[in-house]
Amino acid sequence: MALEVHQGGQPLYPYCWGLSNGRTLSDLSLREVSVLESVSERKAGRLAELGVETVLDLLTTYPRRYIDRTRQADVSGLQIGDEAAVLATVQSASSRRARTGRAVVDVVVRDDTGRLKLVFFNQPWRAKQLEAGTEAIFFGKVGDYRGARQMVNPWSTWWPA
Repeated sequence: MALEVHQGGQPLYPYCWGLSNGRTLSDLSLREVSVLESVSERKAGRLAELGVETVLDLLTTYPRRYIDRTRQADVSGLQIGDEAAVLATVQSASSRRARTGRAVVDVVVRDDTGRLKLVFFNQPWRAKQLEAGTEAIFFGKVGDYRGARQMVNPWSTWWPA
């Protein structure tokens, strides 16, 4: 590839595009992750436990899974095991204590197609946050409890009624 030049004959891009000093992948495989400014010795040790010891290892290590929170579904279309976002309105929210003393908040939400139960463990403030009439997006994995579909501790964002 020909380099563009200035009038003085100096290359406009003197190094490989995207790399500030022309390092190769081979060079990156020889550099330990600890040379990076934001990687402390402790963090380097934790990365090594995951098999990441060089800068190249770090660049070629990809997430185990990708969570797509853009997949919106109707409540009626949810199947056990699905991960989906549901835009729904809170019908009711109640708080109780489990036998262990931990707070359990049961929330029932509804969209135009059906109802879904949500359960939040150790989050007593959810009962006040998700009052009846609150419209929210809930994202989580659909499970089954006693024959009914539910989401446990779903991620949520809401708009007050």
